[in-house]
Amino acid sequence: MFAAYLPRELVAPLLDAEFAAGVAPRMDNRKLNKAEFDAYLETVRDQQFAFQRGDLLVGLQGLAVPVFDAEQRMVLSLSMVSLVGQRDLEPDGEIAAHLRAAAHEISASLGAQA
Repeated sequence: MFAAYLPRELVAPLLDAEFAAGVAPRMDNRKLNKAEFDAYLETVRDQQFAFQRGDLLVGLQGLAVPVFDAEQRMVLSLSMVSLVGQRDLEPDGEIAAHLRAAAHEISASLGAQA
């Protein structure tokens, strides 16, 4: 989530170092190359959520949504992680709707524009 929203000049050196060290992000049980990861970050920004299932640790899933301040900067992320099958963390599910609503409420309280 933070890689998608923090300023590129802040994030790029960190991501470059991870890719150089062979620590590539994973999705669908395979490592992503830099172009694929950049495309994923663009999707995260477009959809305003990140969802992963089993890519970091087998059996775990996670959903995260951004919270913005008055300058439309992401200042925190609301996230939920659970065992696969324990909770419905699908992006179109009830928990996701509650996380989004809470993120919008907090963002509004910080002065973010809808």
